[in-house]
Amino acid sequence: MHITEINSEQIEELKKHVEINEQGHIITKKLHDKKGPYGSSVGAKAKVGSRRGSKTKYGQIFTYNFLGEFGKLVCKARDIVWILANGPIDANMTVYPIDGDVFNDRIENLALKKRNNGRRPGSKDVNKRTTNRLGLTKKELATALRMKKSGATWREISETMGYSVDCIKNWVKKDEKYKPALNWSHLTNTKEYDTENIEDESGIYCIAMCANRTGCSKFYIGSTISTKTRIEQHIRELKTNCHYNSDFQELYNSGMKIRAFLLEACSESELLEKEERIRSQYCEGSLINKNRAVLLDEIRPWLEKARHRFTKNKYTIDKETDCWEWNVLDASKGYGNQIGVSIKLVQKSILPHRLSYYIHKGEYPPLLRHKCDNKSCVNPDHLESGSHRQNGLDRSRDFRKDFEYWWLEYSRDIKKLTEHFCWNSTGAALKWERELGLREKYPEIYWENSKYMSPEEKQKQFAKKRAKREKERLRQRRLKTIKNEIINIKKRYSGASQEVIAAYFKIKKSDVAKITKGVTSSFEDLWNRKEMVDVLEYFNSIDAFISSASKAQLEGAINRFPHLEKQIKNYVPDVFYRRDHEQFTTFFSEFIENKKKQKASI
Repeated sequence: MHITEINSEQIEELKKHVEINEQGHIITKKLHDKKGPYGSSVGAKAKVGSRRGSKTKYGQIFTYNFLGEFGKLVCKARDIVWILANGPIDANMTVYPIDGDVFNDRIENLALKKRNNGRRPGSKDVNKRTTNRLGLTKKELATALRMKKSGATWREISETMGYSVDCIKNWVKKDEKYKPALNWSHLTNTKEYDTENIEDESGIYCIAMCANRTGCSKFYIGSTISTKTRIEQHIRELKTNCHYNSDFQELYNSGMKIRAFLLEACSESELLEKEERIRSQYCEGSLINKNRAVLLDEIRPWLEKARHRFTKNKYTIDKETDCWEWNVLDASKGYGNQIGVSIKLVQKSILPHRLSYYIHKGEYPPLLRHKCDNKSCVNPDHLESGSHRQNGLDRSRDFRKDFEYWWLEYSRDIKKLTEHFCWNSTGAALKWERELGLREKYPEIYWENSKYMSPEEKQKQFAKKRAKREKERLRQRRLKTIKNEIINIKKRYSGASQEVIAAYFKIKKSDVAKITKGVTSSFEDLWNRKEMVDVLEYFNSIDAFISSASKAQLEGAINRFPHLEKQIKNYVPDVFYRRDHEQFTTFFSEFIENKKKQKASI
């Protein structure tokens, strides 16, 4: 049912089940208790308190299934907001947002206006008719064609020119210069690739950027001898955000999906001609391609008019190479300066070498190659048609020579090379340096201006590291050997610091700290044991145990308490370990004396 057919009874039903919040959103207030012939008013996913409707480019769309025989209502959400606040809408009126924002459905932003039966308010096509057989003046028609070619929609053209969409379509499509936009209907009988597993073929391919399965925004048409390699390269560059075509990259970043098609399979010699023929059939506004080659039939009148401007005084013949070098050059590209030709206010710029080829050969191929590697040459015998792949190889060869020259000129200054070739990072310069083998070709220049070490220096550095590793290995082995001695010293001499022990064994203080971590003196171990009471009873007193116990008495204590043997022996090292004791105490006293002398000298 239509929104203007709603009555007061249905409005009351709406008020029971939905409500409007402060933002102008329609909220589910109550679910139906029972279902009518069209089902309940709220779907299975709807919940009480959730927002109703779906978002479209025309605003929020509201759907409601009335109980009984009234049926289903589909309308704009702002219509429901107006009806619940002000009652039914007259059939000749429509609700519109005052500020132009189709998603601002607050009641204070809504107003009524008269319906225009599908035509824009003040549309010219009702009252104004021109004498032109198409209904538009030549200027208006040219404007509409230009806007369509630039990618404008029919609605945008309609709003700009003041005519309805249907009238614009009818008038523009009758013009002989009009070209249809590429759409899904043109791809119906073409072969679609699985983007995860593309077949390798030679031909014309098409990449579609689409928001869903039925709609598509733009198309890209290209040619290649290997569809697998080329399409995968497109996808890889888009995913890494480094595609050369900014429009292509922007569409991908907006969330559109990629679909790939094979328009026509053909050999390498036919690629360019067929690609330009296919692209020329469609409106450029529907394509993502930045540019395309001009076909001979399109530019022939301008070529004929420019013929008389190709004279011998415009170029100089090099006797050694037989090149006809154009006198005035384009400084940025190195080609001859373009010749401007105008016919009926339509300006075309023609390159001299392409004009020369047309005059002498009668052809105007999509791509011309300079066999002499001289961009300023216009000698038709030095020119030949070619493919993008051949042209890419030519450019690569020229670039390789150029890069090697400047690499030597700048003595491998990567920053200067990057600035010279206008690269964003130094990675490109390093890549070409490796690819051209300049490091091996000029080793003296490379190692002299490199932050890396030469092979000889690497060998020396490796020998140093190896010696260092061997030294560390021997040190660890020695630490393992003397570990028990270090622990014994720590247990026997509670006054010996880590510094003294490290100096005694000639090792690092940190190594002593690691080895003796958690180790306490034998006296502390003995004193903290419960058995200490029994030991004292054996010696009758602490003094007898500490100062005057003889070796025989100590050995008797060890026999009496065999589990305390180590603690008792370590506590009296002068008795049981006399040689080691004398050696360490002598070193200890000398170490203390040296420390005192150092402090005194300071």
